[in-house]
Amino acid sequence: MIPMFGPFRAHCAHIPPHPVSPLGNCAVAVEPRPEAERRSSLGSLHGRLCGRPPRSRLPSSAAFGRPPGGESRDLRAIARDKVPTPPATCPLTPLLRSRPPPSGRDYYDLLSVPRAASQDQIKRAYKKLALTHHPDKVKGSKEDKERAAQKFQEISSAYEVLSDPEQRQIYDRYGEEGLKQRSGGGGGSASDIFKTFFGGFGGFGFNEEEEDQVRKGNDVYSEVDVTLADLYVGKEIKVVRDKNVIKPAAGTRSCNCRQQLVTQQLGPGMFQQYSKQVCEQCPNVKYVRESEVLTVRVEPGMKHEQEISFFEEGEPAIDGEPGDLKFVLNELPNELFVRDGNNLWHNTSISLVEALCGFSKEITHLDGHKVVLSSNEVTRPGQVRQIPKEGMPLLDDELNHGSLFVTYTVDFPQQLTEDQKASVKQTFSLPTV
Repeated sequence: MIPMFGPFRAHCAHIPPHPVSPLGNCAVAVEPRPEAERRSSLGSLHGRLCGRPPRSRLPSSAAFGRPPGGESRDLRAIARDKVPTPPATCPLTPLLRSRPPPSGRDYYDLLSVPRAASQDQIKRAYKKLALTHHPDKVKGSKEDKERAAQKFQEISSAYEVLSDPEQRQIYDRYGEEGLKQRSGGGGGSASDIFKTFFGGFGGFGFNEEEEDQVRKGNDVYSEVDVTLADLYVGKEIKVVRDKNVIKPAAGTRSCNCRQQLVTQQLGPGMFQQYSKQVCEQCPNVKYVRESEVLTVRVEPGMKHEQEISFFEEGEPAIDGEPGDLKFVLNELPNELFVRDGNNLWHNTSISLVEALCGFSKEITHLDGHKVVLSSNEVTRPGQVRQIPKEGMPLLDDELNHGSLFVTYTVDFPQQLTEDQKASVKQTFSLPTV
């Protein structure tokens, strides 16, 4: 049985003894795991779903959970593992065959779509992102426009690959390197892809006002607790999303209903106007619960309350488009560091002797490396010293970091003996009384 966590309209479950962090009205279990167990994570999930029948039914109201083998890993230490290819009938086949490539960009992440996304879903995701990041639509500084142009190029490249079934299959199996060997590094430019898709801003029958009028399902927001260390090094969290999906059903239904003004003649020269609802007949549909494994990727440098979106993974809408699923990061307090933008602040205590004569000490940073705090000068109480490049990584450039600011607190002795007082006075040439 897959451990699931209870829904947006039911209770929350727990899996003792795993530590559980709140996720909106549900939860995600995150735990460090041994290497051997980690390597069999998705394979274990596949075995439970496809290798043998479950021991009991899944709760129909479940919304999220940690799948068997779900784990939390640093993005800087991810080892892409080989997973056995499951039978074609297995519901996890698209997930296991479409694991992230061993190197290069993750095209699915760039478009914010799951790995089993349909072509229509990929198309709508590109349409939304391309208009958001098109250089001609972005207002701001030159640097903002350059970042938008780079992002626009990346999402266009991702769409070019994922919208082509043959290229998508090669990418899923061999990554970007396989695509380069096949095409010799060719491919259309971002502008060409955009013009083919939209025909310019007025092409492809596209209108931004019409886009806003399309009926959409509700967005789903869930809170994810992360530590400051998670935001420093990055982390992956696997969750199970159990949601309603619209499927065909027998019969017909009323659809596209609208109010129509009707004029009725009551007699000679007498007319009455009233509003009448007019509907069309469409094939019937029904809601079916489906589960999918999602990977929430916390990138180094992300911030408190930043959203990680999954396109069209929210609530579905009949005769419309699904809403989005958005995970909101909640930064937990840290005992040693306080974040201020891209900078970190740390308070440390030194003795009076160290404040006067100098000192050298080490503190452990968020990723485990040691930072040396030292001084050969007099340190005043409350003095702040800056250590460059020891702050948080920049989200768009994780090789660069902010600064670490250290505030020093001097621990004074509670009392001195008469001999100590005399020694201090003599040392600082103070007149004796």
